[in-house]
Amino acid sequence: ISFYLILMCVELKKYKLILLENYSDKRYFNYKWLNQLTFLLVLLFIFSFFRTAIIYFGNHEEILNIRIFHTIYLVLFVSWLILKSLYSPEIFRAVDTKHKLVKNLYLNNSQNINLNQVSDQKEIQEKIVKLRQHIEINQSFLNSTLSIKELANSVGMETQELSILINRYIGKHFFDFINEYRIEMAIKILEDPNRRSSHVLEILYEVGFNSKSSFHRAFRKYTRKTPKDYRAKS
Repeated sequence: ISFYLILMCVELKKYKLILLENYSDKRYFNYKWLNQLTFLLVLLFIFSFFRTAIIYFGNHEEILNIRIFHTIYLVLFVSWLILKSLYSPEIFRAVDTKHKLVKNLYLNNSQNINLNQVSDQKEIQEKIVKLRQHIEINQSFLNSTLSIKELANSVGMETQELSILINRYIGKHFFDFINEYRIEMAIKILEDPNRRSSHVLEILYEVGFNSKSSFHRAFRKYTRKTPKDYRAKS
């Protein structure tokens, strides 16, 4: 069981990176709830271990108490799962198993991608310029559910090639790369004297975010300020 739990933690860490490398929308990020599930399972196995130990070495009162406690924990655990499924059914969406970590794509020559196309530095820079121009002209980042696959289709590149270009050569996760454009646009709106009456909620949806918490986290990451503070000082 311990070995299995360690493998779960390793896979969760890789899964988080895959989400960052392929999606710009936090709604696809069911990592947090999977982390919570793993933690609760660890507690469940710990309680089960002590229950078994007490059955062999404890007295009658201790056995009864640990069984009651274990039963209550199981009821709470199942209730939590049911409430999660009712309030957030999207977290149970199927996982796209075709996604692979960029480092594996880059190192594995057997992947269905022509690595020679991204091996020349001059050509790499040309591709980066082409990508940035495409995003700025088409404002692809305004699509709140934009994925790297959708962006690759619109740019005319292979998904895996674009993933390597952004995550390895630009040096940013796709999630952060797209959010930078969104924050830059939000900053322009906040600095615009004609948009002083625009509410922060209106701005965050306008630039491609879909939740206040995601917008505030991203904005603080790039400016060290909240949107409200930034507007007040601009």
